[in-house]
Amino acid sequence: MCALPPARATIAATLARPVGGWLADRYGAYPVLVLSFAGIAVDAAVLAALALDPRIVPITIACLSLACFLGAGNGAVFKLVPAEFPHDTGAAAGLVGAAGSLGGFFRLLARARVVGRATDGESQATRHDHAR
Repeated sequence: MCALPPARATIAATLARPVGGWLADRYGAYPVLVLSFAGIAVDAAVLAALALDPRIVPITIACLSLACFLGAGNGAVFKLVPAEFPHDTGAAAGLVGAAGSLGGFFRLLARARVVGRATDGESQATRHDHAR
């Protein structure tokens, strides 16, 4: 059950990515990125405000909305690649994709480290209680 919220966010971002690309084709990449960044900022502010009194439904909605804005922005970024690198589009797109993959990789490493520390602390506390 713990994996369902992140899975939903991943699906939302994945579905929003081609929509962001389509919008970038239709209206231009820069306007789509500006709107994506604005939506990301609003969602970040909402999540920060909800941190004082967390409730699952508003947080879920804000996280799913955030995932959609991030996905749409990602789609718009790939519209910029040929405009910025007209002679090396393939290599530039590959670097953009690799940078995104590395970002995801290091995020997972950081999360595992934080969760590992929290789990180690619980394990030590549990072992201490059992030793009594």
